[in-house]
Amino acid sequence: MIVTQRDARRIIEREYGQDFDFRLLAKSTQIGVRPMWQIELGKVMLCWLKIAPGKDSAVRIGRLLPSGDIDWSYEVQS
Repeated sequence: MIVTQRDARRIIEREYGQDFDFRLLAKSTQIGVRPMWQIELGKVMLCWLKIAPGKDSAVRIGRLLPSGDIDWSYEVQS
């Protein structure tokens, strides 16, 4: 899924909580690691990457699969 930076921040904060510290970077994919008990409850680990440098860049959000691959077509539930 591709969203604006504002929407990406809102989605990540909603999924991980407002105390979760994260950055939106264009040079590398970040993964929001979760404790094992959250994964066992069915919560996914999200991955995000700014598509280009700059404050107007869109952000790609996906989910980390158990195989270590990233599903970039994943749609976060509203």
